[in-house]
Amino acid sequence: MRNYSLSIYKCQNFDDPEPAEFCPVSRCDQNWTKASLSCSAKDLFDSSDLVYGGRISCTVKGVTCQRWDRSSPHEPHFLINRSDLQNWCQIESSARPWCYTMDPKTRWDYCPVEEVSCGEPPLLLIRGTSVTIEWPYNYATSIARYSCSTLADIKSVSSCPVTRCLQGGSWTTANISCSGKECYDPSKETYTGSVTCTQTGITCQRWDSNYPHTPRIFEGRSDLGNRCVLATYKRPWCYTVDPAVDWDFCPVDECS
Repeated sequence: MRNYSLSIYKCQNFDDPEPAEFCPVSRCDQNWTKASLSCSAKDLFDSSDLVYGGRISCTVKGVTCQRWDRSSPHEPHFLINRSDLQNWCQIESSARPWCYTMDPKTRWDYCPVEEVSCGEPPLLLIRGTSVTIEWPYNYATSIARYSCSTLADIKSVSSCPVTRCLQGGSWTTANISCSGKECYDPSKETYTGSVTCTQTGITCQRWDSNYPHTPRIFEGRSDLGNRCVLATYKRPWCYTVDPAVDWDFCPVDECS
């Protein structure tokens, strides 16, 4: 696929061998840069477990990734001093693989990683309002988010408006509340809705549970269940039931 000065190469098939370090993007400055492919099954990004085991080492624009154990040209905030990760793209803190870059003007960017495909996400019907689908969501074709066209003055119910594409080719179940409480007010630092999953569709951990993560705030708050909260950070968030993901933000919009 050519986009002016970029060409992105894709594998027709994927197999089982260990991935090799590669960059599937060729960029034209005065001449075309070299591109390479690995075609290992681990090169695919699977949002169901938020793990990327491939070794792509450049961004979608063909810029070389910065090593995780270096502080130049950018000071890392994630995976600091991880020499074992070299300069391979990672999924830490994001909905899709990314890396810091060797371009002093570009701190970070996403990586050209293909995703497991489930096709188009299913429709979600709610009586009294229309439901729109944001897909790809956060640039990830394996994640979709549902939104209500209108919010009503009703009690919110436990919901997860995000569906993820699973390895088996099916979408996870999603539901939405459409309550006027399903937004947060940053000026008052309040959120009283009932979203119970992260922006990548991972179920939130209960606040009175210590597994798989030990809460550092709201310990033992059984009244909060596993609902997202607006505390410490500027957006609603929660701890997750995934041992590999301590916490993440929730799919909650700012009140208009």
